[in-house]
Amino acid sequence: MWISVSLAVGGSGKLPLVDADRDVSEFRGELRDFRQELGDVRQELRDFRQATAGSFNVLRADFVDLRAEFGDLREHVDRGFIEMRGKFDAAAAGQTVIVEMLERLITDQ
Repeated sequence: MWISVSLAVGGSGKLPLVDADRDVSEFRGELRDFRQELGDVRQELRDFRQATAGSFNVLRADFVDLRAEFGDLREHVDRGFIEMRGKFDAAAAGQTVIVEMLERLITDQ
């Protein structure tokens, strides 16, 4: 059995049905392979999306921990400044007493 096909050059020719069946069969095989590859690509994209989401979740957790540690550091620095301010105020008060004593000593001479 023969089927008619148009050739690209404008003529017409006859292909045996066996050749056409083989071409269709090859096309179906290639289409099946393409669908399989497409499925593989889709799975890779799903895996990539899950890995990316997992990475972002880990980063988010790290930032939460960092924020908590930064808050603790801020409190520590604030306490340190308050402590140092108290020591500076005490030193200034002591220096004021020394200055007053020196002024009295100078005035008494």
